[in-house]
Amino acid sequence: MGIQAQCYAVPSPKDMLSVRIREFAARFGALADLYIFKREPRFLGPLVPIPAMHQVPEDAQGYPAVTPEQLLELQKKQGK
Repeated sequence: MGIQAQCYAVPSPKDMLSVRIREFAARFGALADLYIFKREPRFLGPLVPIPAMHQVPEDAQGYPAVTPEQLLELQKKQGK
């Protein structure tokens, strides 16, 4: 897939109250944008379509990005 990712394990914040307050404020802000201010989504550039590939690699047994039809076809091929 060409994705190169790194993950770092970090300790939890010592003061979870500040995290909860921040998350509550973020949710409240999102709801206010939707229902009070009636804001519409904004984009900073032209619309770029994202092509969807609906092909299952031949060597993939549990490939996660498949359509339900392809999943049924895979199960038939494997004899399940």
